[in-house]
Amino acid sequence: MPPFLLLCRNREILLLLVASLLATIPVWIPYYPMMADLPQHASEIVLLRSLGDSSFKFSALFQYYWFTPYWFGYALAYIFTPLTGIRIALKLVVSLALASFPVATSFLIREMHGDTWWAWLSIPAMYGFAFQWGLLNFLVAVPIGLLFLALVARHARTPSRSTSWLLAASAVILFFCHALICAIFGLIAAIYILCESKSLRNAIPKVVPLLSPLPFVALYLVKVFGTVSGAPAMPAGWDLGWFKTNEPYYSLLSPFGDGVNGRWGRINGFFPRLLGIRPSFSCVLTGLILFALPPVSGAKLSRRLGVWIPLIVLVAVLLFLPNQMLGNAFTYQRLTLLALSFFALIWTPQENSRARWRVSRIATVALTVSSILIFAVQMTAFDAEQAGFRRILDEMAPQERVLSLILDRESRVGIAPLFLHFPSWYTAEKGGLVDPSFAFLGIEPVRFRTGSAPPATPSGFEWFPGQFEWNRYRGYDYRYFVVRFRSDAGRVLFRTSTCTIKLVDHVGEWWLYEKDSQCTAPAAAAASNLQPQP
Repeated sequence: MPPFLLLCRNREILLLLVASLLATIPVWIPYYPMMADLPQHASEIVLLRSLGDSSFKFSALFQYYWFTPYWFGYALAYIFTPLTGIRIALKLVVSLALASFPVATSFLIREMHGDTWWAWLSIPAMYGFAFQWGLLNFLVAVPIGLLFLALVARHARTPSRSTSWLLAASAVILFFCHALICAIFGLIAAIYILCESKSLRNAIPKVVPLLSPLPFVALYLVKVFGTVSGAPAMPAGWDLGWFKTNEPYYSLLSPFGDGVNGRWGRINGFFPRLLGIRPSFSCVLTGLILFALPPVSGAKLSRRLGVWIPLIVLVAVLLFLPNQMLGNAFTYQRLTLLALSFFALIWTPQENSRARWRVSRIATVALTVSSILIFAVQMTAFDAEQAGFRRILDEMAPQERVLSLILDRESRVGIAPLFLHFPSWYTAEKGGLVDPSFAFLGIEPVRFRTGSAPPATPSGFEWFPGQFEWNRYRGYDYRYFVVRFRSDAGRVLFRTSTCTIKLVDHVGEWWLYEKDSQCTAPAAAAASNLQPQP
């Protein structure tokens, strides 16, 4: 390749890398990131470190489960935490995952001989469904999966013993990053190799390395998956509503006031999930423009069937995959993140300087910058909403047990219940334990021992904390109760309390209650009144 063209291609990657790094700025604006499940992941990482500490008074409740396919995101944060603290460590990991996503897309497009410019399309999708729900290990696994597919493309083109071993090792690593990514990308890889090979006989040796994770998958399913701490595995859920959904959060609860199950189906909810914007005309228009940019620029569709395989498989997944399976909730929804990356694969490079070619690139950059600014504004609003929690957190003693009672889990921004698990930042920042905890779930590396799980578990309690009853949920086990609601709900929540509960502080929608330290389970008084401070 002539040096000039090589320099141009390197410059294109450099520009994409700079844009990808700039696109992570919104992650750093709020004190705590705008990710619903992230506080629980932070708690898991802190528990991983705390179980080896003799001063951690809750150690007896937990045990390690090392064999789980959700390690890589946790491992990165675990390494950074001693240097930066858990909050900054997670921001670094999330930023690394987001910035790697468009760059990995570019490498995949190059290996499939497409137009690497269209990797820019993936940037506006960075803050969509998977990010706002805080699916940490999934976000970290996605760019690794894209690089895995790039290796598959090279192996299919020029197979060798070294690429075979490397592909086998990569497939195993991908399993321990995230099982769902391993399964979907493994399927894409196998079909791609079959399409790119001259015959089935020629394809089989190339496909064999993809089978390397199967023993680990079998071992995981047989020995690990099933029940933990007496909790049943999450049942499969198959919602085929293409224009409306039966998924409770986006239908029956209708948190955004956009009508019961009317805007979040598999098809009409596609753009909101892709872009992380609530259903609106502007959301649909932005999505349509992003998908229209390549054809408008004059780009031509590839005639190679292989490069279409990732997009074809993804479309089938988004239309037909269960929304809940094998311990994963929101199974197909999270994969929307890949839509623009796989769409970018099907366009062939164009060597021209026509006006519409130049205008399309300007429009691509403009949309990228606009998406970054939009999310920067949203993160600023989210930071203001969480300020009250940071104040009550300062008033809580470390190493205590806390019950999360988030009656109002919604933020003014975003498409996820951003405050659903927010009190779990207490575990991350001050040790101790917050219930409900992800340590109840069968996919986590730290879990409750059998018989140690509390009645308040992430199998429904966090969605309906108003059902709290003192004895049923063992309120006497907790020192603090964190509530988010527009008014003082303490008299209702603690109406059956056998201990004295006082209101310590409240800021806006955030309320902190504390149990009388002299009240324990055996000696609990028959009844006591809620005593808020003046």
